[in-house]
Amino acid sequence: MTSAVMIFRYFGVAKLPDGVTDLNPGTVNMWLKSQNDGYVGQGWVNWLALSRLSKLAPHPTSFDALERSVGASEINISSGT
Repeated sequence: MTSAVMIFRYFGVAKLPDGVTDLNPGTVNMWLKSQNDGYVGQGWVNWLALSRLSKLAPHPTSFDALERSVGASEINISSGT
C-alpha cells in the first residue's frame, strides 16, 4: 500500500475522491475495502481499482490516471493515455 501511495503522491494525487480525506496507506486500504473489487483472490490488491482511484481523485495537473500496462518482459506504470 505504501508503494501505491508513493506513486500517487509522485503524480500529485494527495486526496481520496471525496477531496477532503488525505491519501495515505490507511485511507487507501479503507477505500479499497469499500469497493467490490478493491481486493481480489486471497487479498491481492486489484491494480484496476487503484487506477480507478487515481482517475476519481482530485489532482492539480493534467494527469489523467495511473494505468498498469504489461509488456512481454516487464510491467510499466505510466500516467495518462
